[in-house]
Amino acid sequence: RSEAVRMLPGGSGDLSAQRVAAQVALLQEGVLRLEGPAWPGQPLSLAIQRDDAAPESVASGTSEPVFVARLALDLPHLGPIEVAVRLAGRAVSAIVHSDHGASLAPALAELGAQLDAAGLRPVMLRSVPADAEVH
Repeated sequence: RSEAVRMLPGGSGDLSAQRVAAQVALLQEGVLRLEGPAWPGQPLSLAIQRDDAAPESVASGTSEPVFVARLALDLPHLGPIEVAVRLAGRAVSAIVHSDHGASLAPALAELGAQLDAAGLRPVMLRSVPADAEVH
């Protein structure tokens, strides 16, 4: 298993090395992993992969890809947050793991409206406690 690609501040040489490392990791594992600052002082972890065995792909027999992504942040006022996003064709679902679900409800409604405006179909957007298992 390769290491996550670190998003480093710096010149274009650092950026080129990051891109090459990301491409190699993607080819070897089928997963694009990025780690580094989302903004100064805010670490971010992101993993994106294609799910060729997803029930949507198998059942429909379509060639529309299914992608899954996991984003992890530790925000100053909300604490640890992990977001699991699934994109199947134009259908998008997102589950936010956080202990501040009530605070996030308005943001999830706004996210749904923005996804819809972008031509995507939000099928499930919800928040669950940080330690909840979702199947």
